[in-house]
Amino acid sequence: MATTLMAYAGPVDADASVTRIGGVPLAPEGFGRHRCAECSGPMRFLAQLLVDVSEAAGTPS
Repeated sequence: MATTLMAYAGPVDADASVTRIGGVPLAPEGFGRHRCAECSGPMRFLAQLLVDVSEAAGTPS
């Protein structure tokens, strides 16, 4: 059984600080992608969740 998750909320700037599903992660220039321990191939980027911790904790930022 396979499950497909597709999410699209419209275009966004490449350097926007937003949650990302698929595509390219928001990372500093020169950041290395993780590699598979068995084959040394690049790992797939699944998701990057960006949360304002102070807002999530209920404290003012």
